[in-house]
Amino acid sequence: QALHEREIRHLLVEGGPTIARAFVEAGLVDECIWITAPIVLGTGPLAMGHVLLTHMHSWRRTSTEDLDGDLWSYLRP
Repeated sequence: QALHEREIRHLLVEGGPTIARAFVEAGLVDECIWITAPIVLGTGPLAMGHVLLTHMHSWRRTSTEDLDGDLWSYLRP
């Protein structure tokens, strides 16, 4: 509400799985830009793997771009 009153209509939320999940669960996400690199560094769980499985399974991919080898997928609820 405070951001809307200041006429802020776009917000980039970049964080770990806890903040991402909170925004998705609150229904505050209009679009997700999922970037997949051609290589994987390190091991461990995906940052938002559990969020995708439980909350974003019904989202649709609106477009995909290849930008210098990185795959950018645009998803909307």
